[in-house]
Amino acid sequence: MTYPKTTGGRLRLAVHFLTALPPWTGYVIATAAVAGTLLARLSLGHAPGDPPTLVLFIIPIVLSSYIGGLGPGLLATAISGLASAYFLLPPFYSFAIADPKNKIQLYGLLLAGTLVSMLVEKLRRTKRILEAEIVKRIRSEEALTESEERFRQAFEQEAMGIFHVGAEGLLRRVNQKFCDFTGYTREELATMTSKDLVHPEDVAEIEEIRKKLLPGELPSVVIQKRYRRKDGSYVRGSCVLTAQSPAARDNE
Repeated sequence: MTYPKTTGGRLRLAVHFLTALPPWTGYVIATAAVAGTLLARLSLGHAPGDPPTLVLFIIPIVLSSYIGGLGPGLLATAISGLASAYFLLPPFYSFAIADPKNKIQLYGLLLAGTLVSMLVEKLRRTKRILEAEIVKRIRSEEALTESEERFRQAFEQEAMGIFHVGAEGLLRRVNQKFCDFTGYTREELATMTSKDLVHPEDVAEIEEIRKKLLPGELPSVVIQKRYRRKDGSYVRGSCVLTAQSPAARDNE
């Protein structure tokens, strides 16, 4: 996975690296992020009447949830609640909270942290599902491309002339052997129908067989017919008529 060499690209690369770390690192990051937030808040000091600003702990909670998932997010929420009650809510250095308003703030932090952790975890799961679907689709497209390439090589390397006719009668695909056989180029054959290449006396027979092939009444038929070359001469050759499935016709 590559990212552009910009600030945003480097940030996405860093986030991708962190989310790919072993599961236990998410809990370490959660603890460290909450500790860093607490130290930053304590560095501001306590002044009378200052709000506890517990909302700051939402940042490490979101970060922990995004990197580690639900478990680290809930751990960050729990540590944030304990740290707030002990260090930021009076009486300090005690878990006994005197002011009911501070209790409401603490409960609000715990509730918000839990909800945020659950929401981010849901987003992580959705992201993983989408990534898995993208990988599956890419692999499917690669397999289809590889299969088409093998078919193209086999089609071109076949020792006999092969051509595909669409429902409207136009030649949709020809190999080089058929071009050599008729004397026409691929570009010229692409503008022609199968009727243009056979003797007028053979057209009715071929059309009758073609009507039976399309609905599946016949799997395949081998007939002898006369092909018209570019110089106006006719050459006789064996022709194997086979109906393609609708899916194969659509993929051409």
